[in-house]
Amino acid sequence: MRTRNLLIILLVASLGVNAGLLINYLRPPRAPVTGWNCPMMQDRFQLTPVQAGELEKMRIAMVAKTAEIKQDLEMKRQALLDLHRQSAVDDARADSLLMAIALRQYAMEKAVFMHMQEVKNALTPAQREMFYRLLTDEICPGLKTECRMNCGEK
Repeated sequence: MRTRNLLIILLVASLGVNAGLLINYLRPPRAPVTGWNCPMMQDRFQLTPVQAGELEKMRIAMVAKTAEIKQDLEMKRQALLDLHRQSAVDDARADSLLMAIALRQYAMEKAVFMHMQEVKNALTPAQREMFYRLLTDEICPGLKTECRMNCGEK
């Protein structure tokens, strides 16, 4: 009797596990919602559908532009690492690579800054305030105190 009850419990548990796996396997994969198309972002900023579409186009263009820069930075950093592995480092080559990396880093920062300018211009004043709060709180938490003092917040 005891064995029979144990078998019934194991059968029910097995059916549950198999049903769960089958449901997850048969469900079509969902593409992750990112960027300005994310419902959380649209709600947080109270974006209109037109604004969300415009901002998402800007984000996609910025991601494409920075992807090339990131790839170039990766190649230059790999070259620098390869140079570092050599027994005798060519200082002139190292300086050249470091300068090239610095210039690409500048290009990255400028691309992001220009994107932020575009975003700022597409937002209402209230949305802009939320944008700066998000940047301060989430991306640059070390700037919270200074930014809030400059923005007049206590």
